[in-house]
Amino acid sequence: LNLEAYRPYLPDSLFAPKRKKEEEDIIKPPGSDEGCAAIVFTDIKSSTQYWEAHPQEMKIGLEIHNETIRLGIAKASGYEVKTIGDAFMIAFSHLDNAIFFALNVQSALALCDWPSALCPGLKVRISAFYGPVSIEHNTITNRYDYFGHTVNKASRMESCGVAGAVTVDADQLADNGHWKVFNCYVTPIKEVELRGIKEKCTLQCLLP
Repeated sequence: LNLEAYRPYLPDSLFAPKRKKEEEDIIKPPGSDEGCAAIVFTDIKSSTQYWEAHPQEMKIGLEIHNETIRLGIAKASGYEVKTIGDAFMIAFSHLDNAIFFALNVQSALALCDWPSALCPGLKVRISAFYGPVSIEHNTITNRYDYFGHTVNKASRMESCGVAGAVTVDADQLADNGHWKVFNCYVTPIKEVELRGIKEKCTLQCLLP
């Protein structure tokens, strides 16, 4: 997927303006102005079993996985918050960017040249949820971290997601129609209870 190909159908706000190299150090993290951001979590299905059974191949596989994720982040104007083991936490200014990232990454992962022991390839769960966030700057790492209900819910959504798909909130998907130009399959709505989240949640999965 190429976000530029959908420019005629999407709002200009989804496209990050080109910046000079000297401006890189002062780029604000997504959500710093609006107070809201789309939070994405990724996780490799059965990674522990892969590490135990095929440690050398998994090391190569993780390099392929990480490079694919980071290329996707750059294409969709995202911000890599941190990695937790082989999982990523990423922030985007808009839900559309998060969905574009996730679909693009799932498509790219399916085409990667994986070590034979990992074939047909690593499967990744990805979730995306948009809402209010608290942002804190870590002066030691010079990175920004995100906190709050939106982060918690996005994390719980990922844990009950489907590998190879993108798990999203059904209400947010209904309110935002721009994702439809990405030509993906949408699963029926499923109501679930997320650990630590008071309200019941209706989820849908997008498949590239």
